[in-house]
Amino acid sequence: MPTRRDFIRNCSLAAATATLIPTSLLARNPASTGDGLTSPGLVQYKSQLNTTFTIQTGGKVARLKLVEAQELPVTMPTALDARNERFSLLFRGPLAVALNQDTYSLVHPELGTQLIFIVPIRGKDAGQQYYEAIFNRPLQAEDLARQLALAPRGEHARQKDRQQTC
Repeated sequence: MPTRRDFIRNCSLAAATATLIPTSLLARNPASTGDGLTSPGLVQYKSQLNTTFTIQTGGKVARLKLVEAQELPVTMPTALDARNERFSLLFRGPLAVALNQDTYSLVHPELGTQLIFIVPIRGKDAGQQYYEAIFNRPLQAEDLARQLALAPRGEHARQKDRQQTC
């Protein structure tokens, strides 16, 4: 069974890989402030503190307020991902529309639409639900390529390799 660390690493690598898709193949969001190769980073999220993100899930609409955006420290300066951008976001929402741990499409008037994996966590006040998102992503294309090359391959890829060698 994969560890939480493996899960976060794999999700971060998958998200980073998606940023390398040429922008001409994607429908560009006019509200997006990025250059097309990256999604908003810590600086952009910090500039939107105390603003509302909207999620439409099922028949419900959830409005989450971004209440915190903070940098996360590098734990091992010599690690392969030491140059990655690391940060966490904390959102607050109503208890009436509780969301499960999942990836949601968050819509913001300034930042556009972002797919973000959020996890419900215990918050400071009992009348609200809090959600956390953690980012650990390469900022340089060469870092992404190196991390992907060294990432463990899934069982499906290993089976495909075995079929090609037979």
